[in-house]
This record gives sequence, C-alpha cells and structure tokens, in this order.
Amino acid sequence: MIKKAWYAVGPSDFIVQEPRKVTVHGMDYVMYRDESGEVHAFDAYCPHRGCDLALGTVENEEMICPFHGWRFNAEGNCTRVPANRDGSKPPGGSDLIAYYTLEKAGLIWVYTYPQKHLNDKPELSIFPEIESEGWIFAPLQATWNAHFTRTVESVLDISHLPFVHPDTSGTDIIPVVEGPEFSVSDNHIRIHPTPFAPAHPMEPIHPPIGIEERTEMELVFPNKWIIGTRWVMALGCVHF
Repeated sequence: MIKKAWYAVGPSDFIVQEPRKVTVHGMDYVMYRDESGEVHAFDAYCPHRGCDLALGTVENEEMICPFHGWRFNAEGNCTRVPANRDGSKPPGGSDLIAYYTLEKAGLIWVYTYPQKHLNDKPELSIFPEIESEGWIFAPLQATWNAHFTRTVESVLDISHLPFVHPDTSGTDIIPVVEGPEFSVSDNHIRIHPTPFAPAHPMEPIHPPIGIEERTEMELVFPNKWIIGTRWVMALGCVHF
C-alpha cells in the first residue's frame, strides 16, 4: 500500500451511522457517520481482543465493541471499560488508531496514514470537472483481479487497446504508437494517446464547435485518473 494517500471507499451514502468495515489494499478500517454527519475512520479491530468493530454499534457519538463493550470516542480514545469500576482509567494501549476522512465529489475518502503522525489533514487533489456544474455523478464499482500497480499501468497503457478491447477500438486498427505525447509535473502525468495513426478510436471525429479535437488521459499519483474527449470523460479511483 502507498500509505500517504487518499483512497475513495464508496459513494457518500456508503457510510451511515452504523459501523461499516472497508478494505483498502488488504488493510481493514471501520467507519461510521456521527449525528452531525461527519465520517470517522479507525483500525477495524478492537485493541483488547481483536473483535471486529463493524459488528458493534454507535451510541452517543461513541463506538461500542460488541465483545466486551469497550467504548471509543470520535478521536479513537477508549472512554470506558464496563468490566472495570466506574471512574477507573482504561489501560494503556486501549485507544484506536484514527484516520482522516473527507467527503468530496460525491465520494467518501480515507487517508490511510495515522492521524497522530500528521500535523494537519492532507489536501485532496481531484479533477475539477467532477465538481463542475452540468456533470452527472454515476458511480460504478468493479473488481479487477490484479495488483493495484498493474491496474494503474493498464489504464495508461494505450498500446494494448486493439488487442484487448477490439470491441471499442475496432478490428482494423494499425497498432503503431505515434509518440505518445506526454507531460509530467509534480504528481501528475498527462498523455495524449495517439497510437493508431491516422485516427485514434477515442479521438473525436467531429467535436462540437469550440472544443479542441484532442483526447487526453491524466493520472494523479497514485490512484486517480481521468480519460476525456472534453465532453465525455471517464473517472477512475482505485483501491483494493
């Protein structure tokens, strides 16, 4: 896992007030929404006996372990151990590790690096198109039986299209790659895919007036990409 990064875990209605477990790159997290609507995320298992906290409940803004009733507040601090006398302090090591969350572009995101090791909530960089007026959010979930890095590579690999996707690229395409033209800046890479001269199957043949006749793919490291023809775009946010 690339830990210092934001990962989309689902659409906004994916997390409700009951605890829910999500998995990102083999790591399990428990998430819930408090009464004010804010989403919280923690390690998925109780530090006491490793019980799955997604089987528990939320009461008065606190998550309750279903095994021994340990209670954890919105910061992950253990506030009560019912088996101990009232007023007694929870034992050391009883707090949960908390993670930053965000709701943006109709999605819930988790930053998979412990809050306690960060000074501030990291900024989430997304494509401006998906928050622009006139765009329709249509979430799609699919499981790819592949390593995360191979999935990202596949999306950026323009030369495999005529062999793997002939139903969309056509069967009479010349598989010669011209270029491709690309640019890199900070954590972005932008590619103008021109592998099939003289006409790329994704390139608009008759674009609307005022729209540049150009298809581009852009990746924001490590897991967000957009493929667009300026008036039709596909967005991807990968996690496993």
